[in-house]
Amino acid sequence: MQHVDVAIVGGGLVGASLACALTDVGLRVILLEKLIPSQKITADYDARSLALSSSSVHIFKQLGLWSSLQPHASAIRKIHVSERGGFGVTRLSAQEAGVDALGYVVEAQYINKTLWEKLATQSSLTVVAPATVTALHAGDQHAILTINANNKPQTISAALVIAADGMQSFIREQLHISVEKRDYHQTAIIAHVTPSAKGHGVAYERFTPTGPLALLPLSSARYGVVWTVPPDMVEDLLALTDAEFLTHLQQAFGYRLGHFMRVGKRQTFPLSLQQAREQIRERVVLLGSAAHHLHPVAGQGFNLALRDVALLAATLQQAREEQQDIGALVVLKKYLAARVPEQQRVLRATDGLVRLFSNDKKSLRLLRQVGLLAFDQLGSLKHTVMRHAMGLTTQLPKP
Repeated sequence: MQHVDVAIVGGGLVGASLACALTDVGLRVILLEKLIPSQKITADYDARSLALSSSSVHIFKQLGLWSSLQPHASAIRKIHVSERGGFGVTRLSAQEAGVDALGYVVEAQYINKTLWEKLATQSSLTVVAPATVTALHAGDQHAILTINANNKPQTISAALVIAADGMQSFIREQLHISVEKRDYHQTAIIAHVTPSAKGHGVAYERFTPTGPLALLPLSSARYGVVWTVPPDMVEDLLALTDAEFLTHLQQAFGYRLGHFMRVGKRQTFPLSLQQAREQIRERVVLLGSAAHHLHPVAGQGFNLALRDVALLAATLQQAREEQQDIGALVVLKKYLAARVPEQQRVLRATDGLVRLFSNDKKSLRLLRQVGLLAFDQLGSLKHTVMRHAMGLTTQLPKP
């Protein structure tokens, strides 16, 4: 049986980020991932992209990773919010917020690559991939994981198990932790497009009758598209030729970026709000989508999870320095108490936006248009909202 301090189940962006955050804490860490690292990294026109908030950039700087990510990052200088067919518009700018950028857009392949390159150099970390967890027993003194690695069963003893294994978390199911789920009856179509006009660092959030449509600036004059539509539209949109799809996208978005000239591979995923009823148990912490999964309307999901990662790593470091049991409930409750208020605030705000802009009643449409116009004129409120969106109201651990 292998004995470690922390066993991280899931080597996606959240699990790998935590592994990186724990490299200098002095803990023995094992990372269990279903895919080998080379399978997790792709490099093409169609790579998924993420909007990183200022707090996420700060965290990546603390981890010593931002210098590798920055060459692939596209700054968001402005955000343009509007509703199709309406007169209301809100504009947010980095200049108003007193910052260089409201955030940065980075393709997931580069984040993955940067994380795994650092992990490969850490002597305090053991990576087992491919590996599948087949059983978990969380006891008073330690947790026991049974895994299948290279078709061979192995047993691991850990003071703490981190479940970073996604929405369908096996660890969460093993602990019989239920989830609260709201199906939005929407599907996101993601793709990369190339418009004829230069974006100049402007990100767009456009609310349409089918759902939110976001365009995020990328390198090489591209934009990442997240187009929310009802499930019954998905099959037809995927069956269109590239030219036909771009025509439909143009009708939904308009011509603020000129004509859309190229589109990459279209991918889809259903949208829902999901929240675990418990995020901690003795010896276990749920992280990322295993704990909470958000609608992408405000791009807060990964940023929120990364702040969870930063505070959890700091909590575990402090517990170790004070010679506390890092898997004890008293330690994990300290972490959770610090994170729940912001988690709930972000979940409510995201869900509220989806509900508000998914209702097509004429009275609400008028209220939304007036609200967007009014919000655009309220400098102090805009500044507060921008600071929340950038994660600047959260007290982050010091390096």
